[in-house]
Amino acid sequence: MNKNNSLPRVTVVTVILNLIKNQRVELFQRCVQSIRNQTYPEIEHLIIDGKSDDGTIRLLEELNLSFISEKDSGIYDAMNKGISKATGKYIIFINSDDAFYSPNVVEKAVQKLMETDADVLFGKALITPNKPKRPFIKEYDVSGFYYHMPLCHQSVICKVDALKEIGMFDTSYKIAADYKSIYQLLLAGKSFVSINEAIANFSIGGISTRFLQKAKEESARVIYENLSLLDPSFSTKQAKRLAETHLLSLRLYREIKKCLHPKLQNRFSKNVLRSFLFGMRKSLIIFRLNRRSSLIKILGITIYERKK
Repeated sequence: MNKNNSLPRVTVVTVILNLIKNQRVELFQRCVQSIRNQTYPEIEHLIIDGKSDDGTIRLLEELNLSFISEKDSGIYDAMNKGISKATGKYIIFINSDDAFYSPNVVEKAVQKLMETDADVLFGKALITPNKPKRPFIKEYDVSGFYYHMPLCHQSVICKVDALKEIGMFDTSYKIAADYKSIYQLLLAGKSFVSINEAIANFSIGGISTRFLQKAKEESARVIYENLSLLDPSFSTKQAKRLAETHLLSLRLYREIKKCLHPKLQNRFSKNVLRSFLFGMRKSLIIFRLNRRSSLIKILGITIYERKK
């Protein structure tokens, strides 16, 4: 690509392993072409290969790609290598079966980043679910980060320095280290900005989809590890409950809000209030009359029940 020293470089990292054996060659070629088709001139594409032994290295050489090939301890270890090798100011992780949504999306994203000097930019994603469901565009809202992963990782562009400041990805996780990084960035007061564009085509079917229970467990661990730093009495049981109910204690609400970048505080408060009102609507007063019983619940507590 043409070099333009006045523009910040964007590093695109793709982690791979045995593309031929896993029948991902065509998808990977689509991924590579979507990067090469970008109108933004300052892009470097780094391939982090986990020591493929099926002819993948020959494919990378034929495609004239920059890569390193060595054993790693998992996807997040490989992504950390990408961060360490990156020469760009910004970084985005696009998997071998994903692709950029349009040829000018990186150009639009960098323009927004330069206008706002944000640490993190996120956008929409074209989700391709398992058949027979059709692809659809999904929007994201970072303000619900305190109880779930709020973003599509393939639609997030981040300053490399910001990721290095939080220690990069926690390799003790197998599925949710990207969620932990978003949590850490937000609690570190980093600025987030959204763009009204789909950034990536994301194919459902990765490890977090195939191991949903493991993903839930690791998400609860992310919540616990971050919020217990703000409130030492916060427990793993409370973390699991927060993931289910989305309801924060007043103390944690105040502590989290103090950590957030000022431009995110109002959206965070609105999300907490919305979750509280939704919970109230579900459990404040429930009357159920049928042939078997009369039941009254207040705040989820049964105060009257008559069996017939």
